[in-house]
Amino acid sequence: MEILLVGADLMFAGKASAMAAAAGGALRMQPARGPFSPAPGQTAFVALYAVGALDAVRALAQAGAEVVAFGSHVDEAAFAAARDAGARETIPNSRFEARLRQALGA
Repeated sequence: MEILLVGADLMFAGKASAMAAAAGGALRMQPARGPFSPAPGQTAFVALYAVGALDAVRALAQAGAEVVAFGSHVDEAAFAAARDAGARETIPNSRFEARLRQALGA
């Protein structure tokens, strides 16, 4: 299944694209402003530093996506807000690559 990457900067987008290609997986990048049309159960990684990130988390979760929000390890308020908006999981940036590998089945 395709992984959705929302609001990521070039550093995360480049890493994610390379990892998906190496794993034979599909990755679609999208700005945080939407609109979103995830498949039920699709994994969506949302960058909490993006403008509109919490709205994206909320919209994706309501559409049935499995939302993994990522951001700075010191921004507990952003993690709490993401969980309140429907994120299934919140992770620090340092765990992004490992969690993406897991989602890709690599």
